[in-house]
Amino acid sequence: MIETGDDLLPVFRQRDNAEVREAYVVGKEQEAEQRRNGKRGNQNKGANALKARPKAQLIELVLPETVAGTEEFTFQIRHKFPTELATQKLHVTLKQGNKGGTCLAAGG
Repeated sequence: MIETGDDLLPVFRQRDNAEVREAYVVGKEQEAEQRRNGKRGNQNKGANALKARPKAQLIELVLPETVAGTEEFTFQIRHKFPTELATQKLHVTLKQGNKGGTCLAAGG
């Protein structure tokens, strides 16, 4: 994480602090929302505006049919990356609720 300059490093160092984890996730959600809002504003400008491409369904999360609240479970991440993308890194963040909880992160 240090070698790659991972912006999650400060959170990782304080991974036992739910407030730090939640603040990071909320910040990332706000950044993503700003990016989405910025892109939407440019889509329909002018008569020659490009049509929005449909989102490619490259990744699918496969969950068990039922899970009890305290039961451990396993899930799969299925991917359909085009050959021209070659090897890709995948980062998964699991978040519980809107107020703290467990935040697990895994890098690929």
